[in-house]
Amino acid sequence: MTKDKTLTPLFQQYYGLKEAFPDCLVLMQCGDFYEAYGEDAKIFARDLEIVLTAKDGGGGQKIPMAGIPLQSLDYYLRGLVNKGHRVAVAEQTANPAECKGLVPREVTRIVTAGTILDLQVLDEKDHNYLIYIFIVKDKLGLAAADVSTGDLLGSEFESNSEQVVEEILRFRPAEIIFSGDINCEDGHNLRERLQAQLKDVSIVEYAFKLNFSEANELLKREFFLVSLDGLGFANLHSSVIALAGMLDYIKKLSFKHKIPFKLPKLLSYRGNLILDMTTRRNLELVETLLGRERKGSLLEAIDKTCTSMGARKLKDLLLRPLTDIDSIRARHDQCEILVEAGELRRQLREELKSFIDIERLLARVSYGTFNARELLGVGLSLTHTDRLSEIVSSLNDVVFTDMALQLENDREGYHYLSDFLEKAINPEAPLSLREGNIIRDGYNAQLDELRSLKNDGKMWISRLEERERESTGIKNLKVGYNSVFGYYIEVTKSNIKSVPVYYTRRQTLVGSERYIIPELKEHEVKVLGAEEQIKKLEYNLFQDLRQIVARHSSILRRLADIVAYLDVICSFAQIAQERCWVRPQMVERACVDIVEGRHPVVERVLGEFVPNDCHLQEDSPLIILTGPNMSGKSTWLRQVAEIAILAQMGSFVPARSAKLSVFDRIFTRVGASDDLHLGQSTFMVEMNETANIVNNATSKSLVILDEIGRGTSTFDGLAIAQSVVEYLHDGAKPLTLFATHFHELTKLGRTLKGCRNFRVAVKELPEEVVFLHKIVPGGADRSYGIYVAKLAGMPEALLKRSEALLKKMESNSRRFNKVNQEDVEDLFGQ
Repeated sequence: MTKDKTLTPLFQQYYGLKEAFPDCLVLMQCGDFYEAYGEDAKIFARDLEIVLTAKDGGGGQKIPMAGIPLQSLDYYLRGLVNKGHRVAVAEQTANPAECKGLVPREVTRIVTAGTILDLQVLDEKDHNYLIYIFIVKDKLGLAAADVSTGDLLGSEFESNSEQVVEEILRFRPAEIIFSGDINCEDGHNLRERLQAQLKDVSIVEYAFKLNFSEANELLKREFFLVSLDGLGFANLHSSVIALAGMLDYIKKLSFKHKIPFKLPKLLSYRGNLILDMTTRRNLELVETLLGRERKGSLLEAIDKTCTSMGARKLKDLLLRPLTDIDSIRARHDQCEILVEAGELRRQLREELKSFIDIERLLARVSYGTFNARELLGVGLSLTHTDRLSEIVSSLNDVVFTDMALQLENDREGYHYLSDFLEKAINPEAPLSLREGNIIRDGYNAQLDELRSLKNDGKMWISRLEERERESTGIKNLKVGYNSVFGYYIEVTKSNIKSVPVYYTRRQTLVGSERYIIPELKEHEVKVLGAEEQIKKLEYNLFQDLRQIVARHSSILRRLADIVAYLDVICSFAQIAQERCWVRPQMVERACVDIVEGRHPVVERVLGEFVPNDCHLQEDSPLIILTGPNMSGKSTWLRQVAEIAILAQMGSFVPARSAKLSVFDRIFTRVGASDDLHLGQSTFMVEMNETANIVNNATSKSLVILDEIGRGTSTFDGLAIAQSVVEYLHDGAKPLTLFATHFHELTKLGRTLKGCRNFRVAVKELPEEVVFLHKIVPGGADRSYGIYVAKLAGMPEALLKRSEALLKKMESNSRRFNKVNQEDVEDLFGQ
């Protein structure tokens, strides 16, 4: 409690909690409400637009107050977290009716952006990651946790590694925790970069003092392991400390609630195609470039999943495609089986639709923030496991066989839990746990008796009254009730002589006497306490159900993993069947051999699409593509990259046929953009992205370059562009698609052995230019920029002036910048 003795005990208690949690807004339970006081109340009222009132705080003080009903807590927590607040929730820890003085209260959980579990806040198709960063000397440990699903991942980097930023941005965290040597130069630089890139994300510091040995022991105890080596964390000291720090941080926020995390997984980059932030953005893999929306992205275009668990799994696979050729082929096998098993696939998808989000429910069970309908949904989901197992066992593949075996091994647990929940939970249970009527009639004898007392109380009184009239002979005897004396038997003064000796006088009135008998007294105690007892008993029974579900969390997690993976493979197969996608052939040698490829997003939006081929291989790894704007150059570049990503995810691809090598990285440099918040111009961003490509591309990489050197003067840009082409061609030799408006570069198709020219076909008519969107051999010599300006609605006078200037510039090109055309040709032909 606070030391200010002028405050009432309630306010002393509240401000004591506030002192203990100074970085949080404090919400304290007061009966059927949660209340905030003082400055917290002002913030609460302002940010959630609720009424700010006041309460007598003692000593004549009026203290600001804002409050919400108990059942509305999740809704308002959502609003506070969205505003960037951390909220400490203080609950009453005793029944007020049993307390003689101040009701004891304590904080039971702290809710932050990275730990909120409200399904109305969380995107059902996306993870909600909390990132923990531990820095020591030249090493950085990274841990990522999704409290809502139990996922826990860890990795280790050099503290100045660029890959750290890339990985954190890939997670798109809701909250970031810094620990360890956070004030070192690398820590300071990393924090600045993250704050610039993730403006709305909360970044906080956390003091965690365990060394590697202590952190190692903590993790072994938590997950009942003898060693972490089997999980891949041998010698990754900073990563182990980050994982332990993450668990410690979450434990301090959740207090007595235990989050059922899965075993930690090592983030390994050797088995995944690396897609950096620039590539993810340029290809619009998970969100559009302009609107930052899922709609219009590749993820949205390929999402035919039936469950939220499958949707999250699909995104994970898209951001981390495989690089092991056998694993990729295995997924293609599974997809092919489901493509061919049309009716079985339809039945499987119907069964999958019956599963609720088991992953997120388990976390809510641990916190006690779930409701009866969600538990009932678990039971109903489990009734579909037999049919799921039957379908999967009929699919001829080792992965499907293993899944069917796992489902069969857990079958007894599914049945027990499903039957138990069906018998226990009322199908019409309310959303709130505080309204009662959660437990089904017949489940608990004591509860049935209490409900009978509550519902049949009048009938019991009527029967007692009739019985007593007959046994005493007093015809006007009646049984009554008032709030002061409770239940009584009333007898008129004229019939007092007939009152039995076992009647005990309770009250004397002018014309009558009121009595009590042991049976009525016993009934009074039962009836008056029945309502309270029903609520308390139902709550306790529901907590027992929670414990039973929690004890089955391991089989439920296994089921969730199976459902999510099946859902993704079914989604692949459904799209392949609906959109005529084909199985790609994966080969060891460097190769892109796509026949009639199509862009998966553009085709879906437009309905019709002009397909195009693409052929790259070791002895001809580079294509220079020229052609006008709006003709489809960028679409072709992107579709090749997206087809490669889809193939390495394990999906079929939009083409008539496709033969592809397995890429280690896909790089893109597309269009013009700037990073004003980092003080970088458009051209500087272009050069940074290009430098990243030429410094890191390997012979196993795919490089997509769309316009290099357009952000500076013509000759500067042309010189840089040609140098980039030559550097890639003569150096690492990645498979490269290079689109440009510098027509001078087409000469490289004759001077570089592995370079070929392609262009977008154009048909010129007397009054218009028709873009055919077809990629054909050869180089273009015009860009048709003025025609594109005409399509954009430029004024006619402006267009005529542009045409006149263009003709003049072309005729005077030998004197442009005092350098004649022959000099230019000599310069760029060397």
